Amino acid sequence: MEPQVRARNKTCYYKTLGISVRASHQEIRSAFRYLAMKLHPDRNPGNTMAAERFREVRKAYEILKDPAARRKYDRVRGYRKSRKTYSDSSWTDIHNAGGEASSFDEIFQDLFGIGKRHVRTSHGCDLRFDLQISRSSLQNGGFYEEISYMRMVYCRHCNNGSRSSGCQLCGGIGECEEACSLRAWIPVGIVDGTRIRVAGAGDAILPAAPPGDLIVLVQIIDGN
Repeated sequence: MEPQVRARNKTCYYKTLGISVRASHQEIRSAFRYLAMKLHPDRNPGNTMAAERFREVRKAYEILKDPAARRKYDRVRGYRKSRKTYSDSSWTDIHNAGGEASSFDEIFQDLFGIGKRHVRTSHGCDLRFDLQISRSSLQNGGFYEEISYMRMVYCRHCNNGSRSSGCQLCGGIGECEEACSLRAWIPVGIVDGTRIRVAGAGDAILPAAPPGDLIVLVQIIDGN
């Protein structure tokens, strides 16, 4: 069964990796390796923007590295007529040539000298949420503010992609979106630009690793 590709995603995976829609599988892999080395959370501790970009790059690579998923994605996006057709056999040749790695664990081990155990014990990516608060609302003391956002979590249906590459819920990626809501305490005297860290409220894409945090960036605006 082919991995599922959701048409509602407006992000262009080719643009995310900085490659042409005519890119070969080797070019896709090379682009991912370059971006993974640049954006990996271990090299950008505390950088939520790099973590978000890394998450986008990883998701794009998961689709484009798989011939069946890429074909389906191209059909959905209307890219099939803009480039030459590629075959599964050409991907097999590239994939196996010289014993090159294609899985995340193998690529990360190649790039950073880390193995699967390290990858699995790393924490999830931190997320950022911009919270706008009116200046007038701060005059009455501290209060709770409701926050709703989306995060990526490991797919419990297929056990993070280990059971089936054709999971109906995540499409074999091993991750899916989860709607979250929480109440953040806004203390008296808070100032514009304050960052509130909510531990464990970030991405949770690895079953055996702790989730990342949610960083709430407070933006105080004029008005009611």
